[in-house]
Amino acid sequence: MTAMKKIGFESGMDTIEYTAVTAKSPHRSFVHLLRENRFLILLIFLLLLIVIAPHLSGETGDSIVQATLVSLVLLSASYCLQFRRRGMLTTRWFGVFTLLSGWIPIFSVLPLLVAAVNAFRIVFFLIVTGALIYQVARSARVTLPLIIGAIDGYLMLGIVGAGAFAIVEGLIPGSVRFPAGMAPTTDFVYFAFITMLTIGYGDVLPAGTTAQTLAVFLGVAGQLYIAILVSMLVGKFLASNQGRPAG
Repeated sequence: MTAMKKIGFESGMDTIEYTAVTAKSPHRSFVHLLRENRFLILLIFLLLLIVIAPHLSGETGDSIVQATLVSLVLLSASYCLQFRRRGMLTTRWFGVFTLLSGWIPIFSVLPLLVAAVNAFRIVFFLIVTGALIYQVARSARVTLPLIIGAIDGYLMLGIVGAGAFAIVEGLIPGSVRFPAGMAPTTDFVYFAFITMLTIGYGDVLPAGTTAQTLAVFLGVAGQLYIAILVSMLVGKFLASNQGRPAG
């Protein structure tokens, strides 16, 4: 792809203009494309994780697939961050550390180690969710990428809840009661979203005090997220359309 650039300089009394053809690097074009669609890419990987995770078991091959999906979510999430230079660098390094540590449970299933990995993921996803909310709040108008970013934040909040339930169940076995045939290692995602949506099917139950407290906080957070984000988006949409002629 080429771009036309007009350049002028003075020679005595005359101004000479000429047109230069500059080549646009394919690498830069690809990076720009990723940048423009970063929220959509994150949404795709989040949906893949949510859809595929319940079908995975605790076997090594399935654990590798799950770790790969989580790594893709972490990479795309880190690309959605917008901070100042120092904060951006620190957060992305933390994201890289979180990504690499996510492969540890494949080789070791020690409860404390798995809990630490999930804790790192929770912290990073909360940072990204907060950054997405901040971008929605400071945006002057409602756009499609902004709406997709708000959806990303909600889905990531569900992933955070799933990780939190996994930590509680790993450290306090029996805190979450699953029916026969369900795999606790993957169905925490299902339980987290059911809790956020306050559907309450009753097939998965928080049996322990810690799990029950977590369920309350996650349910409240899910409802507040929807209420706050929807109100902000509607308010920005109405504000951006004030003064426009009807029709």
